[in-house]
Order: sequence, then structure tokens, then C-alpha cells
Amino acid sequence: MDEALLEIRGVSRSFATGGGLWSRSDPIRAVDGVSLSLPRRSTLGLVGESGSGKSTLARMVCRLLAPDEGDVLLEGRSLFRQADKNFLRSLPRRMQMIFQDPHSSLNPRLKIGGSIAEPLLRLGLSPKQRRERVEKLLTQVGLDAADAGRYPHEFSGGQRQRVAIARALAPRPELVVCDEPVSSLDASVQAQTLNLLQDLQDALGLSYLFISHDLAVVGHMSERAAVMYMGRIVESGETSSLFRRPLHPYTAMLLAASDATGPEDKNTPPPPGRAPARSCRKGAGCAYAPRCPEAMDACRRRTPELVPTASGLVRCFAAGKHP
Repeated sequence: MDEALLEIRGVSRSFATGGGLWSRSDPIRAVDGVSLSLPRRSTLGLVGESGSGKSTLARMVCRLLAPDEGDVLLEGRSLFRQADKNFLRSLPRRMQMIFQDPHSSLNPRLKIGGSIAEPLLRLGLSPKQRRERVEKLLTQVGLDAADAGRYPHEFSGGQRQRVAIARALAPRPELVVCDEPVSSLDASVQAQTLNLLQDLQDALGLSYLFISHDLAVVGHMSERAAVMYMGRIVESGETSSLFRRPLHPYTAMLLAASDATGPEDKNTPPPPGRAPARSCRKGAGCAYAPRCPEAMDACRRRTPELVPTASGLVRCFAAGKHP
């Protein structure tokens, strides 16, 4: 396997909560000691329910947020403790992000040719070179070169997401962070967009950090996956092994929910309980214990550590009880 392009080392990030002028409340630990590695030309899937910390982690990878603890490295060089300004200036060319909602991520007053060309303005390209690259990108993502003169509202949701993908690829990055890139699309359009992302990865040698709440989507896209719950990684490993034999009860629950086809599906159990508020995670004990059907006394008294498995890591005292 190729060397790691991206390394996330013990990253944590907290946010202050509501509290009024005369009151104080505990900060929310959105990301808590996360470590991950992404090899070149591969896809790492990051999955979890809404509020698990996935998007916060994505924004730290792209330097939109700074971690309170830990660090993020690109090719072994720190994104936050790096004195080399030339390296920091090069980051927008080397990594880009695709956001969840293509409607809000595109400027409605700017023609899509201008939106796609925006990341190219600092690359020293002539207007002709920028125009030629925009036209080529539109063709690569399955649109027409003539579409450069149209506005975002003239496109469907799936087409707008293709425009967003073209814009992310404009500076020819090595790393693309995909933050729920298909969750706002219809099922048929989702499949087309996922296939497009895979084709572009093969053609351009891209690496993806692919974030989703849907394990089926992650299974389609990634060679390795990490499952996140309340800011922590609870299981990680080869995607095929994780799907075939999940070791953490939370992963098993996500898989069961992903397999459900609707209310008529009587064979798939509903997810046990609701995700607790962030403020509920205080003191010792597993954060998932209040929802877990396998919870033991140890789960409520001690916080499990990530331990090695045959194909990755798991944070669970009852690991291995799932078929």
C-alpha cells in the first residue's frame, strides 16, 4: 500500500455551549482524540449519525477549524504547526472540499464557469487557460462546455453537485474531502454521482476522505471505514470485514438501519434508543452504553479504549458478539 497522504493524530475540538450572561455551561466535545490515516489514491469512509463529529473533523482537515489538541499532517507536514508559509499557501491547490448542499455552496449570482474558475485565480493561469480548464472539467463531470455560461438555478440538484465537484477538482488537488456529497440527492442521482467520483478518482489518482451517515454509500466508495460516535472512533477497519462482521454494537445498529427498506421490513430491528445529548457524556463509562443492548456493568463504569482486531480497531468491552 502507498504511504499515507493524510494523517490525523489525536485531534480534539470543543465548542462553548449556550449559557447566558451570568451562567456557564460545559463545552461540547465535538471531536475527541481521533486518529486516522489515508493512503494515496484510496478512499477512507467516515460514518456516523448526525452530530457524531464527522463534519467538524472534516473542517479541521481542511483548516477551516483549528484543533484544540492534536494535529493534521499532509505528507508528514503539519497543517497547524508549520512555519513554512509557502507550504500553507499551497494547501488550497492540494486539498479541496465537496459540501453536502450544492445549492448553498454555489454563488447564485455567479455563472458556473466563474464558480469553477474561482480556485484558479491564484494559480497564475491566463484567462484563456482558465477557460479551457473550466470547459474540460465540465466535460469530465458529464456536463457540456457551453454550460459555463449558465447560472446554478438553471440546473437540477444532481447537475449542481457535478458543478461543485468540477470546482473542487479545478486546482488539481491530491486530496478531496467529501462531506455528505450525495445525501441531498435522489437515489438514482446518488448512484450516478458516486460512480462519477470513482471514475474521477481512477482517472486523476485522487484520495478521498468520504463522510456519510449511510453505511451503504460508504461501502460502495471506500476500502477502509471508520465509525464515529459522539466525537470518538468506535470501530475502524477494512470495509468488507466491517460490513461482514461488525464488532461494535453501534456499527451493527447502523448496518441494520441501512438495510431496512421501510416500515414493511419486519426483519430489521429499529435503532435502539435515541442518541443522547452531548452534555450527557460525563465521567467514566462508554458513551453508547445507554443505547446498547449488550451493555454490562463495566460499560457504565469504565471507558473502553481502542484495541486492535484482526482487521482494524474497536472500542468495546462486548466486541465480537455480533454475527
